[in-house]
Amino acid sequence: MSMSKIRLHAVNGIAALLVFSFCISSYAATDKYKYQRSLFNEARQAHQQGRLKEYKRLSSKLKSYPLYDYLVYGYLRNNFSRVSDKEVLSFIKNDKTGILAPPLRRNWVKSLGERKKWRAFLEHYSAKKDKSTVAKCYYADALISTGKKDEGLKIAKELWLVGKSQPGECDSVFSKLYKSGIITKSLVWLRIEKAMYKRNLKLTDYLITLLPKKDKKVLERWKEAYKNPYKTLSEVASWKQNSMTRKITAFAMIRLIRRNVVTAQKVYKKVSKKVKLSSYHKNLIKRRIAFSSALQHREGAAELIENLPKGQRSSFLKEWAVRSSMRDQDWKGVLTNLKKLTKKQQEENEWRYWKARALAETGDIKSARVIMKRLSVNRSYYGFMACDWLGIDYHMNHKPIAMNKKLIEKNLKRASVVRASELNKVGMKWWARRQLYVATKGIGKANRQAIAYIAQDWGWYDLAISIASYSGGLNDLNLRFPAAFTDEIKSAVAEKEIGMPWVMGVLRRESAFRSDAKSYVGAMGLMQVMPRTGRYVAKKANISLKNTSELLIPEKNIEIGSSYLSMMYKKFNSNKVLATAAYNAGPGNVNRWIPEDTSLPTDVWVDTIPFSETRKYTKAVLSFSAVFEWKLKGKATPLKINDLHIDVAELEPGEP
Repeated sequence: MSMSKIRLHAVNGIAALLVFSFCISSYAATDKYKYQRSLFNEARQAHQQGRLKEYKRLSSKLKSYPLYDYLVYGYLRNNFSRVSDKEVLSFIKNDKTGILAPPLRRNWVKSLGERKKWRAFLEHYSAKKDKSTVAKCYYADALISTGKKDEGLKIAKELWLVGKSQPGECDSVFSKLYKSGIITKSLVWLRIEKAMYKRNLKLTDYLITLLPKKDKKVLERWKEAYKNPYKTLSEVASWKQNSMTRKITAFAMIRLIRRNVVTAQKVYKKVSKKVKLSSYHKNLIKRRIAFSSALQHREGAAELIENLPKGQRSSFLKEWAVRSSMRDQDWKGVLTNLKKLTKKQQEENEWRYWKARALAETGDIKSARVIMKRLSVNRSYYGFMACDWLGIDYHMNHKPIAMNKKLIEKNLKRASVVRASELNKVGMKWWARRQLYVATKGIGKANRQAIAYIAQDWGWYDLAISIASYSGGLNDLNLRFPAAFTDEIKSAVAEKEIGMPWVMGVLRRESAFRSDAKSYVGAMGLMQVMPRTGRYVAKKANISLKNTSELLIPEKNIEIGSSYLSMMYKKFNSNKVLATAAYNAGPGNVNRWIPEDTSLPTDVWVDTIPFSETRKYTKAVLSFSAVFEWKLKGKATPLKINDLHIDVAELEPGEP
């Protein structure tokens, strides 16, 4: 999209039409801050290189520049030991950006702890604002060091008694904790137990060094239970019956349930007669068996959930009782279990849809139709499913926001927006996006909507989508479903059996059209391609990929991502639903979820996907695809998911 114009689109029949466009004054030919921007970059470089005299000389010329506060922030952030506390506090108090004070304060408070300035630390520490484990460890250390030993040791004990390794900054206070004698043998074993449940074997190896050497044999039993729970459970009856044996038995049961719930049920019947487990562990095992039976699609899982003690049946498990009845195609059971959900759950579109489906399957078509009609007015997965059931067109409910030139120009002059623009130009893109988002706070709906369109014009589609969602723009499909990267997508799907709407649906769900998106697991770019997958697809599809950093290039990412989607489509015999799920969870998982000995309605299959993320993902991509098809063609092809069935025939020949 042009950086010099904002274009608003509306659907009219077959294609999206240009409604109006106008120039944005901030992108006029004159560049007001060109000289100061150059000085800003020089000052940043001088600071990074340690040339502080040069930094101060340059920064003194930039006090009127919109990013001056960012320059000062960078200096203070990296020089807490050189600057006075008064300077830091003054900046925090007078921060004009709306976003720099909180991180500066948090890091400054941490630095007080690092430098053991305990009284200053206690004066400025806030439990609400300083939530990091490091800050909490410093707080405990500060209390101990200033005479509040008991209070500090109590907090230190809570921080220590967890199943994960804590940051190195906590070592000092933990050392004082050990010297106090509070950490007993039983507490060490309790932490080992927590670490085993967190699968942190490295931590257990450290903790055992705090115990007598003879106890190492007990830890080996824990590790054996982790690696080979079946073997452990076959031996526990011969062990000395004590609390440790009971804990290891329960742990081994949980591990076995995760692997094979059917085997676990059989083993539990035998073991429970020989090892006297606590009520807590019995209930834990029964809950896990019931839940895993549902996840592994075992017949009768709904009954297992129903048979749990009343206090053990959470709202979450009750939902899985419904899903298990759906998977068994026990429609009377679906209706029975739906009644056990909370009133709030029953009002959710998902469960309203399944109530209608169950009513229809049990012969009450009239009641089912009433529910489906009410659902059908929604632009959502279940709204579209209801429309398919009723045989009517989808309701898109498109209501574009009325926008005008003056409102746009007014907001382009807003200080936060100017700062965001400058941050983007100097390459501080992460801060730029945050600054624009902050610009929407406390300014009224109309101004927020204007900033949403500015964000879209700048190519920050994900931000535009987010701002529109809480600014009365939920039904503005121009903002929430932008026609972005269409040339790249069109080129990528040209010789494939997948269409543009589907790929756009994947982009919308994966990154909301943010080209530099990176996930915590390493997925990259618009279609969130994992580096390993990217290399595999590039080789398989003969696509040039010199290094994985190229996955952040929109054209390359879309080419590889759409090729992978096409591979999944072919792998699952042109089944769009299975291919969508496989794009998210991998083909191996999808293969395991396909029923081996029966045909299953596709809508049932989707809503009984074991992974919550994949279940939500599949529904989102399918519904988003319908919206994009409507935008591109003027009408969406019915998903018809509730007319399809899935069985082993969906696998390629030779697939396991």
